[in-house]
Amino acid sequence: MSEATWNDEVSPYDVLGVDEKASNGDIRKAFFEQARLFHPDRNLSVQDDERTAHFLKVKKAYEVLSSESSRKIYDACLLKREELTRK
Repeated sequence: MSEATWNDEVSPYDVLGVDEKASNGDIRKAFFEQARLFHPDRNLSVQDDERTAHFLKVKKAYEVLSSESSRKIYDACLLKREELTRK
């Protein structure tokens, strides 16, 4: 899912638990930690829709933040949204 369609109340940074100034390496590390915990194939004995839904959010957040170009676009949209809410 692209940065333009990110409409959750929680930002991709919050989902991955990283700061907006996090490096690509920090983002990648946070993604793999979250993916390891919430991947649906990780624990086949537990079929939990909430875990699966969280994993999909983690995956979507990583897709937005892992690409330098999509991250810049997301950050620009976030900045614009913050400016509009201050007015």
